[in-house]
Amino acid sequence: MGYRNYIGSIPKPVYRKIKSFTIDECIDYFNIECIDDFRDIHDTYKEVYCFGKYCEFEPPSETIKPFFENEDLQKAVVGEDIELNIVTKDFLKYIIKHYHKKIETFYNEMADPFLRSNNGNASEFLKSKTITDFNDKFERMWDFDFSKITQKEKNALQRILHHIFSYSTEWKLLTPYNLNESLPQITDSWKYEYSIFELVHIYKTFDWNKNRMVYYGG
Repeated sequence: MGYRNYIGSIPKPVYRKIKSFTIDECIDYFNIECIDDFRDIHDTYKEVYCFGKYCEFEPPSETIKPFFENEDLQKAVVGEDIELNIVTKDFLKYIIKHYHKKIETFYNEMADPFLRSNNGNASEFLKSKTITDFNDKFERMWDFDFSKITQKEKNALQRILHHIFSYSTEWKLLTPYNLNESLPQITDSWKYEYSIFELVHIYKTFDWNKNRMVYYGG
């Protein structure tokens, strides 16, 4: 399945009990043979959301800290194939803003070639738009002068079509929303436009008073 990043939830009393463990105390408490069996303690926290692969997060340093206070233990359990940290509410807010910016940039890159960068006026191609007729459903039928379309507009048009086809496929073959009443999530989609609302829902409903949020990967 490959590497994935997640956020999870751990009750504050549980976290207070284990956060200052030494390596030996961790091994004894979780009844594992050695610290290499660390994955066995993942049941201590509950998965809240999976970000999937290739996260590009650079959260502010004050929003994230090592899971264990003991440096030797923290170094022993993290590495190339494991991440484990405690994060704040502002960490989640940062990711929401990060997704917002990616969505905004993505749509601007598709729309901007059709607009004048200085004042937002339509391009010559868009200004060539005319209504030629109405079909039998009384829908307007449009025509454009394709001799006026620029290369940047052609490239943007290809991106727009690819975007539409991608989302059409998700709605045809998958279900971007989740109606399973036994699960809390609204959506399982990793598309930024959908997952940002799942993160906002978590941001508002996560019980920050009773739980700590864990950011982990493996």
